[in-house]
Amino acid sequence: FTLLTVGARGFLVKPFTVGGVDDAVTWASKGEPLSDAILYARDRNEALAAHILTSLDKLAVVMRQARKFDTAKREVPRRQAQFERAVMVGKTFAKGGHEDLVRAIAEFCTERANGPATRIGRVRKRLESRKAHIREEQEEPAVIQQQQRGPI
Repeated sequence: FTLLTVGARGFLVKPFTVGGVDDAVTWASKGEPLSDAILYARDRNEALAAHILTSLDKLAVVMRQARKFDTAKREVPRRQAQFERAVMVGKTFAKGGHEDLVRAIAEFCTERANGPATRIGRVRKRLESRKAHIREEQEEPAVIQQQQRGPI
């Protein structure tokens, strides 16, 4: 994992197979490096769980769109490969083994289930929290001015 943080893009897992060597060469030459959010995360398993589930979400969206649109059908194999790679990376680099990764995935799903179910719902929630924060900032100077004037 340390080599990935330094910039390596491909890796081999024992026992080596012909397919594994091919995959490692392909990822090293054409693949995208792991995101910094995963490489430098405080909790690696949580970051890997988020990566796996985000890949799954993207695959599910494309598969749903593929029922109606031909352009989305062409995207399915690429998204499926990305999901499979995310799962493999998660299984390979999980801190504490597969059980800890599964636990992190379950916790991530539970947290996600407690929030809004749709993207628009998540955006609404984020906007509401920003509005509340802005209101607090606007009210703060008024309270300070009132304290400076003293009692009436």
